[in-house]
Amino acid sequence: MDFATRFKEARIAAGLTQAELAAGLVTPGFVSHIELGRREPTAEVLESLCARMKVQVEEIRPFESNEMQELQKLQIWNLITVGDLGNADLLVDQSLKSAPAHSTAQNEFKCLKGILEHKNQNFDAAINLLDISIKYCKDIKIKGEAVIALLKSIAFTGDLKLALLRAEKYLELSEYETWDVANRITLLCQTSTIHSYLGNFKAASRLANSALDFAESIDDPLAKSQMHWTAASVADDIGDKQKAIQQMHLAIKYSEFAGAEIAKVKQWGSLAAIIVESNEVEPESVLKTLDKAIGLAEASADKHTLALALHAKVHFYFKHNNVKAARDNLTKCRELLSPEHDWLNQALEIQEIRCDYLENRDIEAMMMNSAKASINTPSDAQFIRSHFKFIADEAKSQGRNDIAVAAYEKVLSFDSVSINL
Repeated sequence: MDFATRFKEARIAAGLTQAELAAGLVTPGFVSHIELGRREPTAEVLESLCARMKVQVEEIRPFESNEMQELQKLQIWNLITVGDLGNADLLVDQSLKSAPAHSTAQNEFKCLKGILEHKNQNFDAAINLLDISIKYCKDIKIKGEAVIALLKSIAFTGDLKLALLRAEKYLELSEYETWDVANRITLLCQTSTIHSYLGNFKAASRLANSALDFAESIDDPLAKSQMHWTAASVADDIGDKQKAIQQMHLAIKYSEFAGAEIAKVKQWGSLAAIIVESNEVEPESVLKTLDKAIGLAEASADKHTLALALHAKVHFYFKHNNVKAARDNLTKCRELLSPEHDWLNQALEIQEIRCDYLENRDIEAMMMNSAKASINTPSDAQFIRSHFKFIADEAKSQGRNDIAVAAYEKVLSFDSVSINL
């Protein structure tokens, strides 16, 4: 469908005559010439006409990318892939300035900028850039990565239900668009993870198995790595630590085979978070895993993964009643995170409450402060469940059955599986 036809259909859909659309902007004859393909409006005039028809300019006149813009996209993508986010950001800003307004190229550069904002933990900025620009992105590889960045950004702001709605929409879209198989696997894995955070473990397992089916059908070590990573997360959330650790080691193996250093760093961080909760791993081995994950994250300058590893180390010190070391790592973790919209911030607030309790043993204060801290929908329901289960057990040991009952009610409010009361 050409520009003239799209323009005419948009006018008719808006219920406007040519004269009504033209009023105060151009002549009715000019609108007629546009619809006959005889005239091209300027960018400013088209913007005003589209606003009156209540459509986006890119819906009726998507520009194609030229060779220079294709080269710029490739350069930005390569910089992101190797983790050179600073230079990628400089180049994408230059490319955005030179790309025609409302062009396909501009929307693809916006997707790349949104991916960068996500990686820099600017989640609101990422959402604003990606939510619209993804629709007009024709580069399937960029689109797939942009969708994942959007879903993660929405999840990190705490709106898991919205993240799930978006994920299901793009899963449906990937069925009839020619999405790369690896991107479809990644999308299945991300949707599985969101279900798992919400406690929908059956749906999470089903999607993780679908990802496995796809991964087995292709010779793509990075896709296989992503699948095993998701399987590990689901196993961790349903409490199967042994399977989770096995799956994460497989994910790391495939990342190493693919030469995907960034994925490997993140997977070591995830392994650290899983292994610290396992009772089958010796404390010395747990600490070695934690320190390796922290070292890899520091070397890669990945602040979010480093924070995740430090967050896991706080758990380790809780288990071994070392409150001072837990506090020290909490402080380091806080310094790494953006002040807003990061699910780890909520987890850290909960951990600080735990530190306070271990120092003064005030179970009533811990329950009250924890309930307040968990008012907003958490991005990791499993962590919140575990915390309130801890409060319930502590309250029972102190004979505070009133607090134990209240804590169990919080556990059940975040749980989709049975809890042995």
